[in-house]
Amino acid sequence: MTVKEFLKLDSEIRKKTSCAAPSCFISFSDDDKKCAAAMEAAKKALESDKEDCDALLLKGKLLASSGNFTEAEENFKEGLHSTKDKNLFLFCIADIQYNRGDIEEAKATIKTASADYPYISLMLGRLYFSSDKLEESEKEYKKAISGIKKCAEAHVGLGGVYVTLGNLKKAAAEHKAAILINPDYSDARSGKAWICYFMNDFKSAEKHFLKSAEISPNQPDNYIGLGWVYYKLGRYDDAKKEFLKAAEMNPKDPDAFIGLGWSDYQKRSVSRANLLDAEGYFRKAAELNPQYADTHIGLGWACSELDRLKDAEKSFLKALEIHPEYDDVYVGLGWVHYKNRKFTEAEKSFKKAAEFDSKDPDSYVGLAWTAFMQDKYKDAEKYFLTALKNKPGHKEASAGLAEVYLKTGNKAKAKKYLGKIKSPDTKIKYGKQI
Repeated sequence: MTVKEFLKLDSEIRKKTSCAAPSCFISFSDDDKKCAAAMEAAKKALESDKEDCDALLLKGKLLASSGNFTEAEENFKEGLHSTKDKNLFLFCIADIQYNRGDIEEAKATIKTASADYPYISLMLGRLYFSSDKLEESEKEYKKAISGIKKCAEAHVGLGGVYVTLGNLKKAAAEHKAAILINPDYSDARSGKAWICYFMNDFKSAEKHFLKSAEISPNQPDNYIGLGWVYYKLGRYDDAKKEFLKAAEMNPKDPDAFIGLGWSDYQKRSVSRANLLDAEGYFRKAAELNPQYADTHIGLGWACSELDRLKDAEKSFLKALEIHPEYDDVYVGLGWVHYKNRKFTEAEKSFKKAAEFDSKDPDSYVGLAWTAFMQDKYKDAEKYFLTALKNKPGHKEASAGLAEVYLKTGNKAKAKKYLGKIKSPDTKIKYGKQI
């Protein structure tokens, strides 16, 4: 194949599987043989003509895709001096700088392109988003949508702005628009999947993650997404399978191991071995990224369930050091103090959790059991009822209220709340049993 044929192939693949916007990367980067053949073609063409713009463009894309940004940028700059289509090379240079994290340099580069070049807005939308300038990013992406026919990438970018602003409905609409333009655009599919996930529409999330994985089978984020979908649906074995796929593809990603840890943690009542496996996965995640609060939270809960209370407390405190406003950490820390019969400290931790998230029933269940163990039955009743108000049908809160009413001699009410525990075969591990 010639240089022109490789560039044509690159363009065709992008149109089918992503979008038609320019890129500093080659679209067939996962095909080592094709990349090697393309590089050979580019080098051969440059031996004949050092200023062959197509060869410089192809070589630059191949170098960028292999992670060699410096040489790629040099190739694009050489092409810039030799071509009439300076805008394309300026976009590729800015794209390199953007992916390298040199945001201001990328802005300066793309602004030297022709004023009528529509892809300026697309690049600026990305760059402003990376600088947390969401209003400017929104404006540029909207310009790109109006200025570039069927620009799926601009819709996805605008969707990302709306996700950050917390407007999931608008974000979903933009990703839907991108999918309508190109049903095989994997970023649009995975983005829509995560939006559906956060809107608790797990069936739609599953559909889009599966489609994204079909389009981009080597992208581990698709399997992490599927793992969390199955986790939320209570399909912990299926979740573990997906997280394992992600871990095999990228063994340095702590998120895959966090997912594995929680999948096994949720099966702790089946076997202690599951809990030990969960601990191992959380430790692996913490090794990979010691500054990631979620790794220490998972490890704290696993150690707490294993009654390694000093280790649990250490992990929760480390998580708070990294992320001091994480309500789940205070819940975990509250149970550590509860198990150590430090009820004053337990109460402080559970109250702190409730301050950060007043709708979370677990902090009130903790407060209820802390009150119960100090014979404060009125307080215990109040907190259990708050937990049930926040989450109707909460089994631990229903079981706790039954205990309160049995303790205070109200057998009728105790029977009522015991009847609300719809799955009598499910092992309920609540405060008093710890």
